[in-house]
Amino acid sequence: MSEGRAALVAGLNRIEEEFPVEEIVLDDAHVWPVLRVFGGTFHLQRMETVASVVRPRRPVLARLWDRLRPGHGPIAPRTGTSSGPLVFISQHTHRVVHQGATVDKFAHPMMEAAARAGLASVLVLLGGVAGPPIKPVAGARMLHLDRTRTAVGGRAWRRARVRTGEVPGMADVLALMGRAGIVVEARRMEGVLRAFLSELAFHRLVLAGLRPGHVFMPCWYGPDHMAAVQVCRELGIVAVDIQHGVQGPAHLAYGRWATVPAAGWSTMPHRFWCWDRYSVDNIARWAPPGMHRPFLGGWPWLEQRHAGPVTGTAPGVKRVLFSLQPMAHPLPPGFGAVVRALGTGYHWVFRTHPRTGADIAAHPELHGLEGRFSMEDTREVPLAASLGHTDVHLTQYSSVTIEAALCGVPSVALHPHATELFPEHVRDGWLRVTGIDALSEALATARAPEVAPTRSAPLEERLVHLLHDRNEPLPGGN
Repeated sequence: MSEGRAALVAGLNRIEEEFPVEEIVLDDAHVWPVLRVFGGTFHLQRMETVASVVRPRRPVLARLWDRLRPGHGPIAPRTGTSSGPLVFISQHTHRVVHQGATVDKFAHPMMEAAARAGLASVLVLLGGVAGPPIKPVAGARMLHLDRTRTAVGGRAWRRARVRTGEVPGMADVLALMGRAGIVVEARRMEGVLRAFLSELAFHRLVLAGLRPGHVFMPCWYGPDHMAAVQVCRELGIVAVDIQHGVQGPAHLAYGRWATVPAAGWSTMPHRFWCWDRYSVDNIARWAPPGMHRPFLGGWPWLEQRHAGPVTGTAPGVKRVLFSLQPMAHPLPPGFGAVVRALGTGYHWVFRTHPRTGADIAAHPELHGLEGRFSMEDTREVPLAASLGHTDVHLTQYSSVTIEAALCGVPSVALHPHATELFPEHVRDGWLRVTGIDALSEALATARAPEVAPTRSAPLEERLVHLLHDRNEPLPGGN
C-alpha cells in the first residue's frame, strides 16, 4: 500500500466491500468502526507521520453495570426535542483558561446557548482540572466522574478478556487488512477492544441514570466515545459528534465509508455538528438517508472572537502562525534557512498542540533565531484572537487550516497529506501545499480568496434546529 491517507481509506473501503464487516459484533456493538479507525491509526503511526495516537486508558477498580445492562439491540433514537437534559462530555484536552476560569471550548458555548433557550444541560467532566475552577453555566449541572469511571471500569477491564478468535469475523478482517498492507498486531487491537468494553460499563451506568435527550461529544472515534455512542443507541438517546478538526475524505473516521448497515453503525453518532459546508458535503456523500447525518452548525468557540495576549503584531511585519502537531519531526529540515532568508520582515509564532503543549524554542532549526519567533500556548491564547492578527497560517497538515479559512486567513501546508485531507481548500484557494524549497514564495504570495460575507443565526436557534431533528441549516448559516 502507498503511504497516502487516501490510499489507506480506499484499502479499508475495499475490505468493507469484500467482507460482511457489520457482522463483527462484541457485546451487541458494531466493532468494525473500532477496527477501521485504530487499525488505520496504528498504520499511520508506523509510517511515523505522528508521534503518538489515542491510547486506551487502563482503569483500576470495580464493575457495577451487570444488573443495569439494557436489553439487546439498538433502540431507535428519540426525535424532536426531549425533556431529558443535554449532556456534554468534556475531556481535559478540550479545556482552556479564559477570563480567569477553565472553559470547555466545545461544550461551554453550546451549554450557554442551551440556557438562553431554556434547556437544561449537564457537563460530564473526565480528567482533572489543573487550572482555575470550571466556569459555571446558568441552569447547568457539572459532574466530576473520574472516580466513578475508575470504580466502574476497573473491574470491567480485568474481566473483559478479548481474544481475536472469540469475536466472529475479527481474525478474518485483520488478515484482510494485513494483506492490504495494514498490519495490525492482534494483541494491540484486543487491548483497544478491552478498553471499549470497560468504557461501555461506565457509560451504561451513567447514561442510564441521567437519561438525557442528547449526548454531545467531540472526537467520536476513541474507544471511550464509541462506547458512549453505543449506549446512546441502546437507550434511544441521540448522540451528536461536535466537529473538532478535519473531516475530509481522507480521514479514517469521517472519510468515505463504503458500506453502512441499514440501521447505521451502532458505534457511530446519529448526527454530526459540522463547522463548514465542506465538512457537511463530505459526510453527506456516504451517509445513508436518515443515518449519521451532518448538520451545518458553525464553530461556536471561534465565532466568539475572543481577545487574547497575541504576540508578533508589529506594524509592517508579516505574522506567520505555525500550528504545531504531535509529530516526530514538527519542523522540516531546512526550515531555519527559510526563516533566515526571509529576514526581519516576518515574525513566526509557533502555536502548541493541545495534546502535547511542547515548546520547540530549543529546536535545532531555530538555533540563533531568537527574537524572530515566539511561542503561543493553545490553552491561554484563543485561536480566534491569534488568527485575527495573522497574515498567513502555516502547518504540516493541521485542521487549523479549516479554522483559518473560517476567519479569512490563507494557509500554506508543508506535508503532502494536506492535499488529501483538504482537497476543497486547495481547490478554492484557501490552501497551498508546497515543499520547503518553495516556502518563501508561497508565504509571500498567499492571499485569501474573495468570498461573500455570511452571517449565522444565533447559536441557540441553530441548537434548537438540531434538537428538532432538522437537517438543513437555518438561513444565513456558514
